[in-house]
Amino acid sequence: MVRYKTTKKFSRERIKSIQKLEKQGKLTAVELVEQAEDINHPWHDEIYKKNENQAAYFYRLQIAREIINQVKIIINKKEFYAYENVSVKVSKDEEVRQYVSRPKILRSDYLRKQVIAAAYKELKNWRKKYRDYKEFDVVFKEIDEMESVKEAIV
Repeated sequence: MVRYKTTKKFSRERIKSIQKLEKQGKLTAVELVEQAEDINHPWHDEIYKKNENQAAYFYRLQIAREIINQVKIIINKKEFYAYENVSVKVSKDEEVRQYVSRPKILRSDYLRKQVIAAAYKELKNWRKKYRDYKEFDVVFKEIDEMESVKEAIV
């Protein structure tokens, strides 16, 4: 039996609106945005922020993130994404999240551990997401045996 997890953000009503789109064969971001234009739609307030200037600003932030995340560099004839979002110490007691170049990360144990920890977390989440697909058992086993990664990030 499948049941949907409800939370404050994902109420039963909001989940049902998404399920309705799926049943209609219309579950796309475009369709959800269009339907949420209706002020009575359960996702209206979430999608259409009360302050349009704030919504536009958040949209621009997302575009900026996408731009930064798409920049690539070439190291030893291999292509890599140039930046990672990591915590950077700006003072003795304060850290902020910002993008840092791959070469700088590779030179810093502190930053490198953050990237390794994030990658390991992504692997564990990927494993959890696809756990019902036995075709990936070999990959799952490798992820489970990555003790050296766990030790490297401690």
